[in-house]
Amino acid sequence: IEHELIESSGTFVGLLDFEHYALLVLEYEEKLHTEEEALRRLDLKIAFECFDLNKDGTVDANELSTLMNILGLPITDQEAKEMIDFADHDKDSLLSFDEFLVVLTQISTIDVP
Repeated sequence: IEHELIESSGTFVGLLDFEHYALLVLEYEEKLHTEEEALRRLDLKIAFECFDLNKDGTVDANELSTLMNILGLPITDQEAKEMIDFADHDKDSLLSFDEFLVVLTQISTIDVP
């Protein structure tokens, strides 16, 4: 199977065999996946910034429990501390962005009443 190859300018370049066509499709899908991942990470960064109420670049147990309650996923301060302890790799009792991503995994398993 051969397909026409058109440059972005819209001018005809030549014929493209299926192998090269498939390679182009795979490259396009990889680029699209990378862009989707970047957008997803940006969305998560925005969520992190919403949880970071005092804008110090970290999320503490009080900020976590406050926002969880606002979101309708009530947790106690103790539960917030336990969630932070689980993800807090540097043991500073605060969540960095990367540590926050671990907590989001926990949050996604909470049953909403």
